[in-house]
Amino acid sequence: MEGKFPRTSAVDNVWANMQMLKDLLTFVYPIMEILYGKTILVVDDEEYNWLLFKGTLEDVRAEFLWARVGQEAIDLVSSGRKIDLILMDIKMPFMDGFTATREIKKINSNIPVIAQTAYATQDERLKCYEAGCDDYVSKPIDYEDLKRKMARILKKKVLN
Repeated sequence: MEGKFPRTSAVDNVWANMQMLKDLLTFVYPIMEILYGKTILVVDDEEYNWLLFKGTLEDVRAEFLWARVGQEAIDLVSSGRKIDLILMDIKMPFMDGFTATREIKKINSNIPVIAQTAYATQDERLKCYEAGCDDYVSKPIDYEDLKRKMARILKKKVLN
């Protein structure tokens, strides 16, 4: 840049904004590309949470399925329906997310499961991993962090 344009704060600001945009695109684009067209099963007994997941994550252009209870999720996986990733609520009626994850992993150990829990304790995190979850997020959910985790897990799955 030196020699062609005098260095001014305006030029520096434009340059900094261009650099930020480039950084943002190299960070966001791969996430969108990895998640595009994937089938994501949201297992949550609360309709509000389902709608929040679907609405907040719609920009990734994935297909979303909803199971209200653990057994419904197990039945969907058993049916052979293509599911690329599961977002599993831990505290649900009838069957908790730990049990549902264990049963799903018996059917198909390759489906990644991200636990969603309101309890961010070390003990709860350990229980998630012991049940077979590949990662976890605590509520309230940081959706940008969730997208990064989903993309990382799916990218790792493709590479293996």
